[in-house]
Amino acid sequence: MTASHGYVGLVVEAYDLHGPPYDDTAFYRERIEDAGGAALEVGSGTGRLLIPYREAGLDVEGLEPSPEMRAVCQRKAADAGVEVIQHDQYMQALDLARTYRTIYIPVSTFQLLDDVEDARAALRCFHSHLEPGGQLLISLFIPAEDELAQNNEWRLRRRLPRPDGGTILLSTASRVYRDRRLIRTTQRYELFGEGGALTRTEMHASSLRWYEREEFGRMLEEAGFTDIASTGDVGEGVDPDRLMMFRAVR
Repeated sequence: MTASHGYVGLVVEAYDLHGPPYDDTAFYRERIEDAGGAALEVGSGTGRLLIPYREAGLDVEGLEPSPEMRAVCQRKAADAGVEVIQHDQYMQALDLARTYRTIYIPVSTFQLLDDVEDARAALRCFHSHLEPGGQLLISLFIPAEDELAQNNEWRLRRRLPRPDGGTILLSTASRVYRDRRLIRTTQRYELFGEGGALTRTEMHASSLRWYEREEFGRMLEEAGFTDIASTGDVGEGVDPDRLMMFRAVR
């Protein structure tokens, strides 16, 4: 058994096998194409969006601090016959030589910043890396009541078949701090071989912060953004009452 933080080991494989609970590929592509120019995906992971956008000829780069995620993305990009650029930086310390017409942060990746000051720093970094008139797109979600009612009970979240006939089971136990709008989660990844024997277990920890709509709008204003709007219309399978897509302009 191993214990670690971040996107490593079975976390990376499970992430690549599962994907998000909804399809937002067309949503971001349309907005990148409408805006024109270069785009930066924050939290580009194993290339779920980055690779098909590069295949479509879009000038899109990624930001991904996990070496294992970047390695998987590079292998998949090579198989697809495209080149991808992924910057090894954290969003709250973003410091690139290039500016972009669009910066987008899908699947609530921004909420992995559990410290509010880190979140504010990231928004300022995004602002400074956008061209004048450029757009920022950030996906956020509000937890459902059953998620907020959790009290560190273990729950089976996903059963992920592997190409080799094995299975990864993901179970989580979460502690909710409503006053701070924080969820701290322990994740247990169990790898079962084709015959059903448990061959590996990994424990990981993560935190997630959620925001109220008005609160996050004020944070964007404080970072220098204008023309701030939000919607829940991101893709198939989205609950518009729980998912907020913010668009803001430099």
